[in-house]
Formats: sequence, C-alpha cells, structure tokens
Amino acid sequence: MMGMYDWDCITPDLKYEYTYFLYVHIFFSNVFLLNYLVAILGSVYEDMMDVGEFAFACNKYMFIERYHIAFQDEWGYSELIVHPPPYNILLVTILPSVMNKHLMQSSAKVFSKFNFWVENWLIYIPQHFLKEVILVPILYLKVCISIVQLADLK
Repeated sequence: MMGMYDWDCITPDLKYEYTYFLYVHIFFSNVFLLNYLVAILGSVYEDMMDVGEFAFACNKYMFIERYHIAFQDEWGYSELIVHPPPYNILLVTILPSVMNKHLMQSSAKVFSKFNFWVENWLIYIPQHFLKEVILVPILYLKVCISIVQLADLK
C-alpha cells in the first residue's frame, strides 16, 4: 500500500498532479497508521494496568504463601528452600545437622551469614567494580571524541 506506485502509466501533463496527490496520500496514510499504532498501544497499556495490579497481588500472595510457612519453622529449615539453584549446592554443608534442632538452627544462622558475605563480597561488588573499570575508559574516549568533533565543526 505504501510502496507500490506506478509511474509508467502517468501521462506527462498529469505528472505534477499525480505527484501532489501521491504526497498527500503518503502523508495521510502515515498519520493514520501512526494514530492507529498509538491507539493500539494505548489500549494495551490500559489493559495491562488493569490486569497488572491484580497479577501483582496474585504473585505476591503466591510468594508469601509459598515461603511464609517455611519462615515460621523453629528448626531453621527455611535456609534449605530460599536460595536459588546456583547457591543451593552449598546447602550440602548443613545437611548433616538436619536431625538435631539446635545444631540445625546454628548451622542455618552461620550459613545465612556466610551466604550473604559470599554473594556480596565475592560476586556482586567485584562484578560491579569490574564493569565500572571497563566502562570508564570507553566513556572517557567517547567524550573526548565528541569534544574533538564539536571543535572541528566550529
């Protein structure tokens, strides 16, 4: 619809009229299609806002229902279920203490603190520091190049 215009059938005396109507048609077609796109995005956004609140409440309820019971235990079994798969392999270290209540509580507390420090000091902080160390020279060069290009324009 937007790109199939035939210039071969136009007589030379109607060339300017055809070109004028072609431009008008392309302009109004683009305005119409853009308006149609905005209307579709607006209706989808409105539907997602209506459904989003309910979906958030449902997901929050399912999360609380799933883990709330585990956090109320008196033996410390909550440590066995709250860690994601890459870290839950470390739970093998506290499995021997599962049968003794006091040993399980102390093991779960120690494992929780250990896991916190491993995640933060050995994974997240070095990862963000490395990202910054890699990005700073690149951004510095980009700013320098932009300044040189702006200086050349004057």
